[in-house]
Amino acid sequence: MSWFAFCRWRILGVVLCILALSHYRTLPTEGTTLLVPEVGKNVVRHFALNGTDVGTFDVVGLEEPSGLALDAQGHLYVTNFAEGEPGTGTIRRFSPTGEDLGYFATGFHGPTGLAFDPVGTLYVAVGRSDNGAIRQFSPTGEDLGNFVTGLNYPIALAFDPAGNLYVTVAFDNTIRRFAPTGEDLRVFGTTVNLPIGLTFDQAGNLYVASGLDNTVRRFAPTGEDLGTFASSGLAGPSGLAFDPAGNLYVSNAFRPTIRRFAPTGEDLGDFATDLDFPYFMVFRYCSAWGSSLSREE
Repeated sequence: MSWFAFCRWRILGVVLCILALSHYRTLPTEGTTLLVPEVGKNVVRHFALNGTDVGTFDVVGLEEPSGLALDAQGHLYVTNFAEGEPGTGTIRRFSPTGEDLGYFATGFHGPTGLAFDPVGTLYVAVGRSDNGAIRQFSPTGEDLGNFVTGLNYPIALAFDPAGNLYVTVAFDNTIRRFAPTGEDLRVFGTTVNLPIGLTFDQAGNLYVASGLDNTVRRFAPTGEDLGTFASSGLAGPSGLAFDPAGNLYVSNAFRPTIRRFAPTGEDLGDFATDLDFPYFMVFRYCSAWGSSLSREE
């Protein structure tokens, strides 16, 4: 059973396909936009900060897109979960304007989360059950091998300001932390129930989507559990991302919507609706000259 099939069964059952949408094959070159993969439709959606639906980035080669990441030059990387079968998962790369640059890496077993470290090395969570690992790739696509292994279904990745890697390990209900050398720095959090997405705020607090509790948990940089940050309107929370104003966006895999919360935790309502299994998200910050930076998952 694939990860997404498991979630459908474990949380709410069947996810309905909704709405036919406009399609485009280029990416906006100005403004800040939110990119969201729709696993059920094999597309990546774009939304302006005011909630306007910019359209659907729809290209051949997306198969259950789940993880998104942007490098320092603005290239978009997308993991194709591809039913989670061994050897079928891939990472697809696109130029800052949306040109399909083909496969960046292939041959994965259920790839999901992506994250770049400070020097541009790409990390990807792969594998199911207790054979999960975090793989590394150089900016040129060279396979640098496993960073860590033996994880019981790693899902999402995020780096803290010190370069430590945080990993949600879904089937252990934990968050693991690893030094840049790969040293295991201990379990970071144990009060989450099916942890999925994670991200940091500007103060260094860690936010984690607790999939089976339908909550977002918050942890101090020391690891102290700061309790539930958000729960209203959540159903299968997965991806997390902060906008420039510090508002938190949460993708609901099973509602299916994107919910927005103020820095205080106030529920600001639905940001986007009628999505088909939205998953990890990334903000794309662009100037009129096409430069791009991102705040991931």
